[in-house]
Amino acid sequence: MSLSIVTETPDRQRAPIVDDVCGRLRARPYTDACADILERAEHVVIGLSPFNGYFSATAIQRMIAWGCRHFRKVDVLLPGYEAIYTLTAAGLAPIEATRKLRRELLRLRNTSLRSLQDHDVEHPQQRIHSWTRLLENRSYLALRQQVRRTYGDDFSVRQACRNAAITAVEGAMGQRPDERRLAQAVHYPLAELPFFVDSPAIYGVCSSVFAYPRPISLVHSLSIGSDAALARTDGQGFVSFE
Repeated sequence: MSLSIVTETPDRQRAPIVDDVCGRLRARPYTDACADILERAEHVVIGLSPFNGYFSATAIQRMIAWGCRHFRKVDVLLPGYEAIYTLTAAGLAPIEATRKLRRELLRLRNTSLRSLQDHDVEHPQQRIHSWTRLLENRSYLALRQQVRRTYGDDFSVRQACRNAAITAVEGAMGQRPDERRLAQAVHYPLAELPFFVDSPAIYGVCSSVFAYPRPISLVHSLSIGSDAALARTDGQGFVSFE
């Protein structure tokens, strides 16, 4: 798998792309290159997170509606079992954490499925994936192994992943996790990073936009700018919403 390093400066002057319904949902590309990928309109990955107050049924429906209007292909990404580690790091027993995650993922999946069906997406069940399910995808598995090696070798990658895990656990438990809990919680960003590096390879497309409500700190700290620590394919774009 060949990846080229894309080094860019975020373009804060570019006008956001405005949703054509009600004019309320605005998608802002992270960089000029991301805007170019967005304009290709080939593929979008809509990222959803559990236990996040933003992801109401209405918010999910609006994001998917935006994706279906602007892209030829839409996929919805749910977290895998690693999300359990954030809950156990926050103090929940493993059984309770597993049950809580299952309930939340079922809610996200059902809402996404209904929205895809409403927009006449073909085979909507196949357009919703968790990264646990995608472990059968060779590209994702290879990227995941690559990310883990980089995490072990590169201080900046290791620190960025740890900071992301700390933020997640602090949000769940209200205090900084100890090293044992942090070692568990860091599995979440490590499982997610491949989708920030090369989602086109994972989904078998030439270009792909990862869409998430707010700017993703891991992307900005590791993949954007002249000192980017991770190699990102030149078909990988990102947008956040306003």
